[in-house]
Amino acid sequence: MRPCEIINSIPENIKSLLSEKELLSLAIGMTDKNRVFLINGPQGPTGKTTLAKWLRKQGYKVYEEFEMQRIELNKKLT
Repeated sequence: MRPCEIINSIPENIKSLLSEKELLSLAIGMTDKNRVFLINGPQGPTGKTTLAKWLRKQGYKVYEEFEMQRIELNKKLT
């Protein structure tokens, strides 16, 4: 499906969580069923878990930031 078709298929309660830019980014990402989504944002009720559950029901791999272990490498290799 094309991103505009995907946007039309997203339920209103999910759309209401996202800005237009975020909605377009989500739709573009959803064109690839192998895409893995990482959802983050400030602690508290922002809709992160709602979005994650919905994406999982659509068949995507989805993680919220708290489920991941972040490792940041800053030392340049020589």
